[in-house]
Amino acid sequence: MCAPNARRISHVPEEPEMNEATVKTQSAPEIRIVDLKLGQRPTELLIESGFVRLEDLTTATAGELRAMNGIGRESMRKIREALKQRGMALKEEDKDDARA
Repeated sequence: MCAPNARRISHVPEEPEMNEATVKTQSAPEIRIVDLKLGQRPTELLIESGFVRLEDLTTATAGELRAMNGIGRESMRKIREALKQRGMALKEEDKDDARA
């Protein structure tokens, strides 16, 4: 039984539709390059090159990152693992670039 002064709710708003992208966005906070703990030199190189967030790295190929003096095997491993954990990856190498 309702209290005499209680308001009755005639319509309960529906919850917003949840899709995979919404869940990833809400459950995973934005990861910054500095959060990857790559070391000072690789972190500075990436930020100076315009890679501020982990998501930004999806626009670069492995070859482009390796070409940066200071991005070594361990940094590449950490980058790939961080991307993989969030369902992302580095950009694929173009076939023309791979032959060059």
